[in-house]
Amino acid sequence: MRRDLNVEQAMFYRAAELVEVGYCKDVVARNADGYSVPCNDPSAVAWCMIGAVCKASLETGGRYPDDLGRWIDWNNHPNRTADEVAAKLRELGDRSC
Repeated sequence: MRRDLNVEQAMFYRAAELVEVGYCKDVVARNADGYSVPCNDPSAVAWCMIGAVCKASLETGGRYPDDLGRWIDWNNHPNRTADEVAAKLRELGDRSC
């Protein structure tokens, strides 16, 4: 974790990195075969916004936001892209200053 970040910022920025590695919709995470897996499953290769924050919170010790569920429909919108989700996660990290 970068020293200039607080724990919540680090969590959101890490979640953005995960989404950039692999992005999915309708489930928290998917493995390489496309099956739904828990966010912290070692076989996960893609995460939705919620799953990425879940995994990042476990990695960084950040507090999982109570209101993150409000982003589910936004994440799952048919036209949503990984770049948009990663940008939103970084924005949420910026607000955690």
